Amino acid sequence: LAPASTVAALEALDSSIPKDLNITDICTADGDLVVTYSSVLTGGKPVFTLTRTYSITDACGNTSQITHKITITVTCFTISGYLLHSKALPAQVGVGLGITYMTGSQMGTDTTASNGYYEFGINTSGFNPHTVTIRPRKLINKLNGVTSADVTRIQQHIVGSVPFTNPYDLIAADVNRDKGINSVDASIVSQALRNNPTALLQFDSSWRFVTSNHTFPSGPYFPTPPAANPFWSFPQHRAYTNLTNDTTNQNFVGVKLADVVTPNANPANRPAADDALILVGNDRVLRAGEETTISVRVLNFEDIVALQFVLGFDQTRLEFKGLTTPTSSPLKADHFGLFNTADGEIRAVWNVIQGLNLPDGSVVFNLTFKALEDNVRLSRTLNLLDEVLPGEAYHTDLSPVDIELQFIQRARPLASQRDDEEGSEGTPEVLLMQNVPNPFYDKTTIGFVLSEAMDAQLRVFDITGRLLFEYSGNYPAGYNTVELQLDSNADRGLMIYELTTPYGTQTRKMIAESKY
Repeated sequence: LAPASTVAALEALDSSIPKDLNITDICTADGDLVVTYSSVLTGGKPVFTLTRTYSITDACGNTSQITHKITITVTCFTISGYLLHSKALPAQVGVGLGITYMTGSQMGTDTTASNGYYEFGINTSGFNPHTVTIRPRKLINKLNGVTSADVTRIQQHIVGSVPFTNPYDLIAADVNRDKGINSVDASIVSQALRNNPTALLQFDSSWRFVTSNHTFPSGPYFPTPPAANPFWSFPQHRAYTNLTNDTTNQNFVGVKLADVVTPNANPANRPAADDALILVGNDRVLRAGEETTISVRVLNFEDIVALQFVLGFDQTRLEFKGLTTPTSSPLKADHFGLFNTADGEIRAVWNVIQGLNLPDGSVVFNLTFKALEDNVRLSRTLNLLDEVLPGEAYHTDLSPVDIELQFIQRARPLASQRDDEEGSEGTPEVLLMQNVPNPFYDKTTIGFVLSEAMDAQLRVFDITGRLLFEYSGNYPAGYNTVELQLDSNADRGLMIYELTTPYGTQTRKMIAESKY
């Protein structure tokens, strides 16, 4: 009941007070009497007493008091808590968009906000005691945060080279929920990243949840605890009976399925762009009906244990005809997901346990396409779809590097330049790479890619045009390097280097720094 503010309202409070209190005053009319009150709440769930003391004051300053008591019986209690992210413990980072289910004598669902909070009300009127169970689930965005590095990390645990020490990582790695971690789990994750529908079905959910008050058996956790081990009996729900009060902090720890590698969240800690793993293909222009095979080479493939990328192509202009890999390549046909080629998508997911090095310019796979219309330039129709699956490679320590796609533009012989975009069949391709490192002090390496053996000349100039370095030779097809050693007395600053072949000249800039 709202508190009274007039004599008339005070006289008509409820049946516990006579309808007419005969409140009158000889010097002040009833309508001008001043009514004030104070309130005190006592008791606790389920019964509270609200005591209001009213003071009635006339114009002469005379005061009289009336006490009104209200009994309040509460018939609803709440159960609340948070879904917390296992990778962020002990910080209170929530799992958003989780659905928490209440079943039993009362039913309900609640979707968590970004902080992971959920809450249910329990109506106790007409039924006592109540028996309810709280169980959270999350089914959406199954592969968010899951990468080929997680596959390698699971395999490292399986062979014992880097065992898991966090119990939540064991739960995350048990993708098929068979209470064990083996090559099947790693394979499911790898195939799911390739968009294999069968593998995706084995992700029965995207998260699993453990009650926050659960204590796991102490490690070590390698060898993986067998299915009968108490480790795998962790509680995934909370049950309640005879609720009589609000119940708070009923938290769960959320475990993202297959996510066993903590991401490098700080962009400042990412490797420099010069360290990116580069996929290189020869560019060309196709006529309608023409087929071509692109040999994709790699640069900077150093200490790599895993990689992933999605190559997108315009399916209205190109028809995918096939994929092969050379025997020398670590990537094999089953490392590629070709489930969505009709939508212009080719996925690659590869991993090993120990880091692998490949010589720059090594061919790792070949793609064959057929042009569906004239003037189809490959570099304008092929690109990496990072929004589908981030293009990344991972070192042995599972630190990431970006993957980039570059095309070698067709260079035409100087004596027979053509204006048509198609170029001429068999024309060689040349690509001059950025020097590494850049900037540099005394030494740097300049790389270039040739599609066939040819003569080449490399020259370096300072900003005034003075020639500092010149080297000529006959180079084989593939990736070649020339090491530049500057004299300690050489001027520093911006420099230009150029590569000249029978098919043209390409130039780039670099910076030589002072030692101090």
